[in-house]
Amino acid sequence: HPDGGIMNKSAIFHRNDLNNIYALDKDTLRIILRTGKDVKSATLFANDPYINGISSNAPWYGKAYQMKVLYELSDNYLFYADINPDYKRLQYYFEISDDNQSVIYLEDGCHEKDFITDRFIKHYFKYGFINEADIMTVPISATETLWYQIFPDRFSKKYCDFSKEWIEGYYDNSMKSFNGNLKGITDKLSYICDLGINGIYLNPVFMSKSNHKYDVDDYKKVSEDFGSSEDLKELVNKAHSLGIKVMFDAVFNHSGLGFFAWQDVMKNGTKSPYYDWYFINGDVNDENFFKDHNTRDSRYYSFAYVHNLPKLNTSKKEVQDYFIDILKYWIDEFNIDAIRFDVGNEISHEFIKRIRSELKGHKEDLFLLGEIWMDSGSYLRGDEYDSVMNYPLNQKLITFFEDEKQTADDFMYGVNYCLSLYQKQCNEVMFNLLSSHDVDRITTRIKSKQKALELYAILLTMPGAPCVYYGDELLLDAPSRGTMPWNELLNNKEMTDSLYLMKKLMEIRSSYKELSNEKVSFIKSNKRLLHYLRPLLNGTLEVFVNEDKTDEMIVTSQESRILFESRYENGILKSGGILIILKN
Repeated sequence: HPDGGIMNKSAIFHRNDLNNIYALDKDTLRIILRTGKDVKSATLFANDPYINGISSNAPWYGKAYQMKVLYELSDNYLFYADINPDYKRLQYYFEISDDNQSVIYLEDGCHEKDFITDRFIKHYFKYGFINEADIMTVPISATETLWYQIFPDRFSKKYCDFSKEWIEGYYDNSMKSFNGNLKGITDKLSYICDLGINGIYLNPVFMSKSNHKYDVDDYKKVSEDFGSSEDLKELVNKAHSLGIKVMFDAVFNHSGLGFFAWQDVMKNGTKSPYYDWYFINGDVNDENFFKDHNTRDSRYYSFAYVHNLPKLNTSKKEVQDYFIDILKYWIDEFNIDAIRFDVGNEISHEFIKRIRSELKGHKEDLFLLGEIWMDSGSYLRGDEYDSVMNYPLNQKLITFFEDEKQTADDFMYGVNYCLSLYQKQCNEVMFNLLSSHDVDRITTRIKSKQKALELYAILLTMPGAPCVYYGDELLLDAPSRGTMPWNELLNNKEMTDSLYLMKKLMEIRSSYKELSNEKVSFIKSNKRLLHYLRPLLNGTLEVFVNEDKTDEMIVTSQESRILFESRYENGILKSGGILIILKN
C-alpha cells in the first residue's frame, strides 16, 4: 500500500526449505524473507532453540538481526540475513514493519506484536543443524570458467580425409553432414584459448546415424564421422595443456534405434531382458509398431514424439547401473571435467542423485550440468546437478531488447527474479547463454550486431558462468548450426571488427573471474539506460548499456579506467552504446 493502509500480509512468505534458509558453508546460514513492497524493514530474531532449556515451557528470546534487501522484484522485496549460529542450529521468527504497524511472523503466519510475550504456544521457525553433507557445494573451478559450445559437425575439419569435403558458409539447419571432425577442433584450440576461453562444451560425439548425435547407438564408440577414440583423447589432452576444461554431452533420457537394448526389444519383444528399459505400451508384434512416424499414439514413449528417440526408463536400476558405468568409462578413458545431461528434467531424480553420489566420489571436482529450460530448484538442492542451462535469464535479457516498453527497472526485476530462484552457490555457476544449437543465434534473433554486442556485454558481466556459442564471437547472423566461416574470417573486415570487440569483452570476463559472484547493484531508472555495479576483489566494475533512444552524458572520474567502449565519444554514450569502467 504505497499510500498507507493495511499491511499486505498475504505477500509475506517464508518456509523452512532450501529456497528460504540454507547453509552457505559449515558455519553460516542464509535466511530469506519475501514481503510486499509496502514493507519498510524486517528484523530476524534468532537464537539456539535450547538456550534456556529443552522444556517447551522454558522462556526463549531471539537476538535481533536487521535484515537487508537482497533482491527487489516487481511486486516484492526479498530480505536476507547471513548469520553464524553458535551451535549450528537455529530457532527464529521475524518482525516486519511498514509505515503504520509492525507484525510478528511465525511458522503459522502473522500475529500482533504483543503475541510474542503472552502465554500462547509459539510456532517458531526452526533449522535443525548445519550438517556438512547437506551443504550445496560446486566445483570452485566452475566459478572461474568461460565456456565455449561447439557443434562438432559444423565447427572445423582438419583435412586428413580428403574424401569428405568441408563445406563452409551459412547453410540451413538441415540434417546434412558438413564433415567437421575432432582433429578440426583440436587444430583450433589455440584460437579458442586466445579468446580467453577455459572450458569447451561438445555436443555428442559418440556413434549415431545423425549429424547432431542425439540418437546414440553406442555410448563407448566415438562416431566415425568425427574420428577415433585416440582423436578424442588427443583433443582433451591438448585442451588440458592449454588450461581448457572439456564437457561431454550425456544423452541418457533416450537412446537411438541402433542401441543394443532397443535392437534386442525389436527382435525379441516382451521376451527381451531389456523390454522394461523403455516405456512400451503397444504390441511389438504389430507390423506398424516400428514404422517411421511419430509416437503420439503412445505405442511407446519417446522424446517429443520423435520415433527414433525412444525414452529410457531411468527409474530402473539396471538402466542406472549401465549409464553410471558409461560415465565412469568416459572419465577414466578421456579424463573429462564436466558432463551436460540432455533433457535433464525428464531423467529421474533418483538417477541423478546416484550419478552425483557415485561420480563425485570417482572425480571430486566433476561439474554436473542439467539441460532444463525453466525454474530448476528441485534439481539444485545439493544432491543432484551443480548447475543448469540458464534459459530463464536468456529469456529475460532478450525480452528487454525486444520489448521497448520495458525500463531499466524491468530489466532489474527480471535478472533479480532469476537470481532469486537458487542458492548463492548455484548462482555462481549458472550456465548463462544467449545462443545454442537449440535456439536462434542471438544476432539472427535480435536482428542487429550492435544489440547482440550489447547483450554479450551484459552476459559477460553477470553473475554465473557464461557460455559463448561457436561463431557468436564473430556476431554471426546465420543458422544456429551453420558452419564456422574460417576462410571468410581471414578477409572479412566486419567479422574481424566484431571479433576484436568480442575478444575485449571476453578478456574482461577472463581477467576478473570473481564476476561469477552473485553481487550486482542496479541503479534504478524508468528509462532504458542500464547501469549496474559489480564488486571486484580490488575495485568495482561499472557497466552502462544504453538502449534508450536518446544519448546519455556519462562522466568518468580520474580514478576510473575504461575497459570497453562502443559508441562512446566525448563523454556521450550514444543510443546502442556500451561503456564498462573499472573504478578503484
